[in-house]
Parts: sequence; C-alpha cells; structure tokens
Amino acid sequence: MTAGPVDQLPRSDFIVIPLLAMLTLVGLFGLSEIVSRQFFVESGGESCSAVGPAGVGVMRANCTSLRKAAEGPQTTNAYNDCGYRTPEPCTPRTAGIRVALMGASTAQGMKVQYPATFAARLSQALGAACHRPVEFQNMGVPGAGLLDIYRRLNEALALRPDLIMMVLTPYEMKAPPDAGQMARRDAPVAPAPAQLAVAPPPKSLVARISDLAFDSRSLVAAQHFLFQDRATFTSLFMLHGEDADYLRVPYRAGWEKRLQDLDMLLGEMADRARAAGVPMMLVLGPQRIQTTLLDDAVRPQGVDPHEIGRRLAAIAARHDVLFQDTLDGFATVNDPEAMFYAVDGHMNADGHAVFARSVLDRLVHGSAVFRDCTGATLVGN
Repeated sequence: MTAGPVDQLPRSDFIVIPLLAMLTLVGLFGLSEIVSRQFFVESGGESCSAVGPAGVGVMRANCTSLRKAAEGPQTTNAYNDCGYRTPEPCTPRTAGIRVALMGASTAQGMKVQYPATFAARLSQALGAACHRPVEFQNMGVPGAGLLDIYRRLNEALALRPDLIMMVLTPYEMKAPPDAGQMARRDAPVAPAPAQLAVAPPPKSLVARISDLAFDSRSLVAAQHFLFQDRATFTSLFMLHGEDADYLRVPYRAGWEKRLQDLDMLLGEMADRARAAGVPMMLVLGPQRIQTTLLDDAVRPQGVDPHEIGRRLAAIAARHDVLFQDTLDGFATVNDPEAMFYAVDGHMNADGHAVFARSVLDRLVHGSAVFRDCTGATLVGN
C-alpha cells in the first residue's frame, strides 16, 4: 500500500506561528507585570544623596526623601542639620548620651520607617533606663564601604560622642578597598566638580534590556516566592562566587585580604578614638543567607555562617573594641529569614527589632557608657 502525500505547512506559517507564540508570551508577561505591580508597588527614591569631602557619599542636610520599596512600606527619610537620619539636631551637644552611628544601609535603617529602626528603638529603651536622653546620630549612608566609613571618623569625633558604633554586614566587605586608595586613605583626592557632573556614557541595547528586566516587578515577584524555599535560596546564593566566599571555610585569599584591610582600618580608627577618649563598638549584622544557613538541613558541607563573626570578634579584641555578632540573636527566633526582604536582602522592621535586642544586651552588659542603665527593655516587637 502506497502512502499518500504528506501535508506540508504553508511557508507563511513558519513566520506566523512563531510570531503568534511570541505575542502570546509578551501578552502573558505584560499581564503578569500588571498584576505584580499591584502587589509589589515601588515608587520614589533617595533624593538626598550627595558627595562630601574626598568623594565620600553623604546625605544632604535638612533634606527629606520618600520611597516605597517593592517588598516594604513607604518610608520617610528625614535628615537633620548634619545630614544624619536622626530627629535630634547634631549641634549643640545635649546633656544626655550621644552615640555616633557609622555604617551603610543597615546602620541607616534603609527601607524601614525611622521609629522601627534599631537606632530609634535603642534610643527609646536606653533613654528610659538611663533616665536621660540617649541619641543616635545616624551617619549611615547606603552603599558606603570600609574606606568611606574610615574617612568620616573625624566627622564622628567632632560630634563629641560618648560612643562610636560601627555597623557592618558582609555586604559592605564584598568589594575590597582599592590598593591605591588604601595607601592614600588619610590623604584622599577629592573629585573635581567637573568630574562629578560628567554624564555617564550611553548604555548599549543589551544593558538597557537588562535594566528593564531588573526593573520588572514580575521578576521581583518570582524571586520573592522562589526564595521562600530554603534549599532553593541557598543553592542560588552559593553560586555568587567570591561574594559568597565568606560563608565557605577555610577562607580563600580574597576574604583573607578583606579581613586584613578591616584589621588595619579598625585598628587605626580605634587608636584615634581612644586618643580622643571615645570608646568604639563594632556590630556585625547578618545577611539573610546566614540566617537561612542556621538550618542544618540546608547547609552545604564546608559552609559556616558563624565564621565571619568569629573572625571579626578576634579583630575587634586585638584593638580593644567592643563587639557584637547579632546573628546569635536571629538564631533565637522562629523563621529568622522572614526578618529580611527576600529579594532586596535588607532587614525589615521585625529584623530591626531582633537586631536591637542583640545590641541592647551587649551595650548594657559590656559598655562602660551604659553600665548604669540596667533594666533596659525594648517596647513593641
């Protein structure tokens, strides 16, 4: 029996069918984008950023910005007469206790309303226990690195604080300081005004498409739900190469060099603060992945979320700097990774409450500044 002729598609269908498939995918993506933008609303931005002496990022004085993060509430960032996210003025010096708080976005309380930040919580709790005002002059600037913080020490000392508190997370250490900048750390070259005003070069088509993808609320939504699974989140994070190497033991050369740089910078800062009669405290905040890795069931072999804390504790001890690793506080709560925005990675308001409790305990039991402030307790969550 002879087979009949095989039906063949018209040549036009080789164009029409893929085109229809593509239009269907675009339509589905557009629909998902519309729905995602209803639940992951984002608006505003940080409009108070500026460049201070020596090219160090600062916030503009007496400035207010509004922003709504995709995973968080709308926040008001109000900066005082020195550009610090603090309701109290930076001058004159009050009769109470003043803490100069240095660091980056975690210190500033980025994407959290100010009353819910750890600095505001500590100010209230310590003020009640000490029976006098306790203010945190919050110098935190999102994106600040180790050298940026180091170069603002004189500014912190000029506040005449009773304590300098430096808050770090592993994120601030992931980009090692440039060797040339380290060599010129006490004599940095300030960028010329013309350099600061130069427009960035035009982006390529690929770069613009990439920006659109990262701005996609559908992508944020997909990651938000995907990252709820501990095993999946751990597997994806550990693909970050050197950025995740602070979790792998023993440390490789890259992170050993980062720790050497921190040792040098913290040592010099502590010496200068001590000469001015001001004690220092180093506080380590965790990344979300560290709290996930507290679960033995998802922790890969050769990974230790506590190692970075042990290494920083040794560095702080060498320079007589009070130290607190707040990961221990997160280990005492259920579902600790829920204390962070899943995609963004910053602590949410609940995370700041846990962070504040951990710091409060160390301040009351380890700092001479607050040794008479017994019974300090945090109000609310």
